Formats: sequence, C-alpha cells, structure tokens
Amino acid sequence: AEMNNIFDPLTSPFNAKQPSEDVSDESQLAKSVLHLLEEKCTDHKLFLDTYAKIKADARDRKEKRKNEKKTEAIIDPIAAAKRRINKQTHEKNRRKRRVDEIRIKHGVPTKRRRT
Repeated sequence: AEMNNIFDPLTSPFNAKQPSEDVSDESQLAKSVLHLLEEKCTDHKLFLDTYAKIKADARDRKEKRKNEKKTEAIIDPIAAAKRRINKQTHEKNRRKRRVDEIRIKHGVPTKRRRT
C-alpha cells in the first residue's frame, strides 16, 4: 500500500500528451526517483509488480473516462455537444494566446481582437 502511494504521482508525468519544458523536467525527476527507488528496494519482484499494477490502474482509469464520454454522447448528446464546443473555444483562445506571445517575443504589436 505504501509503494502505491509512492508510485502513483511518479507515473503521471510520463502520461502527458505533449511534453513541454516543465513536463520533461518533471518526467526526468520522476525517472530519477524511480531509479533510486528501484536501487534501494530489496525485493525487485515487489517493485516491478507494484509498478506494473500502478500503470495498469492508470490505464484502466483512462479507459473508464473514455467510455464515460462515449456513453454520455449517446445518453445526453446536447451536453456532449456543449462540452465539445467549450473545448473548441478554449483551444481557439489558447492558440490566440500562443500567437500573441510569439508576436510579443518578436516585438510585433498584438492584433486587436473582437470579443
């Protein structure tokens, strides 16, 4: 049980979709901590079994979330559509922010945006 509490936060940085600078630093730190734990652990079979169990649990949770989204799309298509529209809006604003940051970085004034 104690090893589960140690492993769970250490595996999450590896699951990031698009590694950024911060995530790669986190994953490097997590890798080094896992390596130290593996060296200090006297029972390597216990270490590997626990690590595999944590990875399988994370995979199962992800699969459960995917299935819940699919089920919601069938049961409540209006809520699913609202969620997709909301996600698209956030993605659009994120892209605009990124473009503005790049413009500022290169010294180009930002465009005025209609709201």
